[in-house]
Amino acid sequence: MIRLKTPWKFAVVGVVIGFSFMAIYLIDSRYNLFRLPTEEQVRGLPYTAPAAFWVFQDATFVLCPASTLTVIPLPVDQRGSVVVWVVIALLNGPIYYCLGAAVAFLMARWQRRNGHTAHPSG
Repeated sequence: MIRLKTPWKFAVVGVVIGFSFMAIYLIDSRYNLFRLPTEEQVRGLPYTAPAAFWVFQDATFVLCPASTLTVIPLPVDQRGSVVVWVVIALLNGPIYYCLGAAVAFLMARWQRRNGHTAHPSG
């Protein structure tokens, strides 16, 4: 039973993570959450973005691997950006499903090796 439930739980978490990152990016594009200056404000000045921005950006590529689609420069407006992020969030589901299937396989293998049986409530 673990093998059937685990991958789907991972897939749901993956889609939720994708839509969460989409929401944060859309809110940031409107309200500038990280208080980043415009290009004109920093032209010719030494400037580095806040550490929180870099951590968030790195977390996006780690937790939402489909977001590498945003590396490709697409000439889209705000509505097109939403469509791209919906595709990214939906692609995140199968990626996390495969990860969940691997975890379920390893859990089942470990249980067989150690003689443990899965509890019905687990």
